[in-house]
Amino acid sequence: MAADWSPPGHERVPQPPTSYSSYAPQPYPDYGAAPTPGHPITPTPLGAPPPPEVADPFVLPPELAQQALAGPGYQSPRLRNSPLAITTMVLALVLFFVPWACVGVIVLGHVTLHRLKDSFDGGRGLVHGALGLAYLSVVGWTALYLT
Repeated sequence: MAADWSPPGHERVPQPPTSYSSYAPQPYPDYGAAPTPGHPITPTPLGAPPPPEVADPFVLPPELAQQALAGPGYQSPRLRNSPLAITTMVLALVLFFVPWACVGVIVLGHVTLHRLKDSFDGGRGLVHGALGLAYLSVVGWTALYLT
């Protein structure tokens, strides 16, 4: 019953079944045989000559290859840790045993992570380690005062 329903004004008109023979695959036109490996392709029917041989652009002449291979090569720039990251780690190590002083290290660590997000400097591992020490210190001092 639900399959026969249609909105008012859009009643379905029964149609006779169609033949699917018009959807049958059509044969491909004959373009000739595929070229066999090792045999050149014949020129186009318009008679255009084959394209000229082009030298490989990635091969250097021998004298330039010797010069290119003689140098030290590419050296990547040295990775530099952010001074703020180093400061955060040093303060976390120094202030680990000072009650509640690591709250400042937590603030400095999060500020440093925010600055390192858009920077090419290193030191994210240092900051994560310092934050771990600072949070551990805060939890330890809180547990000590509560007991």
